Amino acid sequence: MGQPGDSDSPDRSSAGVAFISYSSKDAGLAAEIEVAAESRGIRVYRDRNIMRGGGDWQTKIIPLIPQSQKFILIWSEAAARSVPVAKEIVTALENSIDILPIRIDDFPASPLLKRMQEFSLAQGLSVLLDALSPTPTRNEVAGQHLSSTLRTYRRMLRDSLATFTVLLSGSEQSIAKAVLLGVTDDLDQEESLRPAAMQPNILSLINTSPESATLLIGHPGSGKTISAKYLAAQLLRDPQQTEGITPFLAYCRAYNARRHRSFLDFVYDQAGLYTTPLIASTLQTHGVAESAGSVIVLDGFDELPTGAPDHFLSQLAELRETPNCRTRQIILTSRFDIFRRFESRFVGWRKYALTPLTEEQVREFVETWFADSLGDVDVAEMLAQLDEPRIRELASRPFLLAMICLLRSEGIDLGKNRSDLYGRAIRYLERRFTGKIPQDARRSRHQILEEMAFTMLLLGTSELDRSLAAGLTASVLHKFGGSGADFDECIFFMDELAAEVGVIERSPTGYSFVHQTFLEYLAARRLDAMSNGIAIAVDNCLVSRWEEPIRLFVGVQNSAFRQAELISALWTRNEALALRSLTDAKALDRTAVGSLLRASDATERVRMLRALRSSLEDIETRTRVRMVAETTEPLLLEEKDSEVLYHAVALLRWADSRDSAGVLRRTIGEHSRGLREELLADTSYAFEFVNLSGGSFRMGDDNAIDAIEKPAHMVSIGPFSIMKFALTNKAYERIMGMSDVRRNPVSPDDRQPVVGLSWHDAYIAALRVGCRLPTEAEWEFAARAGTDTAWFFGDDQTLLRGYVNCEDADGGKSGPWPVGSSPPNPFGLYEVHGNVWEWCADWLGPYSAEYASDPTGPAEGISRVRRGGGFGYHARGCRSAFRWGSEPTYRFKDIGARLVLGERVVGAGW
Repeated sequence: MGQPGDSDSPDRSSAGVAFISYSSKDAGLAAEIEVAAESRGIRVYRDRNIMRGGGDWQTKIIPLIPQSQKFILIWSEAAARSVPVAKEIVTALENSIDILPIRIDDFPASPLLKRMQEFSLAQGLSVLLDALSPTPTRNEVAGQHLSSTLRTYRRMLRDSLATFTVLLSGSEQSIAKAVLLGVTDDLDQEESLRPAAMQPNILSLINTSPESATLLIGHPGSGKTISAKYLAAQLLRDPQQTEGITPFLAYCRAYNARRHRSFLDFVYDQAGLYTTPLIASTLQTHGVAESAGSVIVLDGFDELPTGAPDHFLSQLAELRETPNCRTRQIILTSRFDIFRRFESRFVGWRKYALTPLTEEQVREFVETWFADSLGDVDVAEMLAQLDEPRIRELASRPFLLAMICLLRSEGIDLGKNRSDLYGRAIRYLERRFTGKIPQDARRSRHQILEEMAFTMLLLGTSELDRSLAAGLTASVLHKFGGSGADFDECIFFMDELAAEVGVIERSPTGYSFVHQTFLEYLAARRLDAMSNGIAIAVDNCLVSRWEEPIRLFVGVQNSAFRQAELISALWTRNEALALRSLTDAKALDRTAVGSLLRASDATERVRMLRALRSSLEDIETRTRVRMVAETTEPLLLEEKDSEVLYHAVALLRWADSRDSAGVLRRTIGEHSRGLREELLADTSYAFEFVNLSGGSFRMGDDNAIDAIEKPAHMVSIGPFSIMKFALTNKAYERIMGMSDVRRNPVSPDDRQPVVGLSWHDAYIAALRVGCRLPTEAEWEFAARAGTDTAWFFGDDQTLLRGYVNCEDADGGKSGPWPVGSSPPNPFGLYEVHGNVWEWCADWLGPYSAEYASDPTGPAEGISRVRRGGGFGYHARGCRSAFRWGSEPTYRFKDIGARLVLGERVVGAGW
């Protein structure tokens, strides 16, 4: 409201004070007159509220009329029917205020206005303004006009951002109550590890230095739009702190590459929607959006019309590269998936991800926004319900938490997955305003929404043109027995639907969903109703905008057979999406999921697990952990192939390094201690460990023939326990649950080392008994046993016989010795030279000359290290320093393993 003390209003020393009276329908013209009047130095009072005649109007607006020198009356049919306008005219007459009527239609003047000079828009506003004050000079007009336009623009934008809708019409909250969402600049880790009190929030995005562009990225329902509104509102909230800053807020879904010849055309076009086209035109004339004080907030890069992103980004880049563009900052919001598609176009931008709601924020959200509307639902009880893992994950997104609160306030169960939650929320919204309506009417409304959503998904648009919406409506109404409806009847039906249901909203050009999630869910429902829905989903499963609808399509299936059929079909085109969709498959039990994964060969399963990792990089942490856990747990329980198991474990450790979901503990850890103790207790397994206290030694050999052993360098090793013997056939078969019929013919006996192991085989065997493979440094430290000679017994190759089972010892052997056949080294380890190669944990890579403490080798590579030589290898390759490597899948008749029980594993309770 324009009241004394308004910080955006001009001084009282202005040329005069005028009051503007008008109907709510004519608010746009009132704003234009206000701008023009204040450019003459005339202070303006008027009621800027949409609803008039209430308490504030009686106590705050009416008393301003006697303080005014002139009373500007915008007269129209709407004004003649307005009770507040009539009351304001009477107040002006009672206080002898000069009334200046401006007629905008042909409706007869009020008897109260007889013999008063009238003005007409055809004459232009200047005649009316001349009646208020003398005409200023051209420079005075320009300066005052821009100043007053900026004040009015800021005031109108601030008023429009004063509240925001939590979920649906009627649940508005003050912008001051907004929960400030956290942000992180680590896009792969949305949940910061810093204490909550130190985590930055969205206000940190407002840049105080003249840097240019910031991208705010989030997932569906994460609060991107509310954050954009809050940032714009914050720049208007305290004029003293934001003096000289002019924010612009624009929605990308309204961008039109043909209509907007430049990026600023789009920005000013949007500004006109919040204020008036005249105000926006004045701002554009003076180049305000490209001035040093402007901040442009753009919401919904992911909602740009199909084909528009490239043109949008090109125009935006052109603006930023324009020499005279001094825009203080540009902030753009986007979903993760769309950002990734155009990531290369955002080089040089500051990038932040919205973090999920913390437990404290969830509590604040519920207590601040919904405590009054929860009715008989106890807030503490509701918060306790949110502790269920699946519901807690949903509640970490503001939009979904609002849905949860809404449904619980009505006593509605939340269902088993997201699809249930969305469906129940939409059904509630459909009933909320309409109450009891005929069943056919409700079904027709719901089908129109589904057709609208599916059509928008096909077209890749976030708004449906009014003509196309009318055509869809006519088709559905005809299906339900209605006669041929004309265009106006269909538009009336759609307008009524938008007003009463709360799922869609109308704009001057068409209709859009109030949230993208509603579109995606209803499109999924339409797919479910189609006989060829699965085929359509598979045809489009590589198109990014279809991913959410397809996952929800999986979720709405009520039978395990139908879900398995859909996921199997997806598997043929997009394995990663099929795996991700498993989390929405509420009807499938874990056995069915495991069977589905085993339907392909091991190579395919490995490829799928790798694809799943890449597809999950942009999923928020809690969802990622759950999805990986639900996908890999049945696999870890039933899979037999070691390479697949390794990649499943690697995926879990990538997504959940602390095993917070407990998958490794349940599938492996809970059984590993008992299995290990069984092996240790029975000497026939030869499963014994030697405890080494660690120490320092010189690793490598500067005199070696092979350069890969150089340079020799000092290494220190911490304490660890390593097996006295290589892993035997009997022990390996017990660990892996295998029959001895799979033994390699060169090593058939229980006490002989197991051979033919790939690195993956050795890794999984170690994991299943709470062990690990030795690092390469640990292996050489243990093999040398304090010596610095070629073999632990010296440098004399003639001593090989009796110590080493290798090719050069006595003409070669046809197989490995039983473990313990040769003398032990000084640490008590047997057959560290020859007999069988032993896999190490490291990737093979060149040495560094630098001192190292407990080195673990390169972070990645092609070959895994194997050490010690084998029964069919030459003596030089059996030396302590000799190193070799093979791909992790490589198997051969003389390759086995020796395991380590480290403190890291024991500490985890394994």
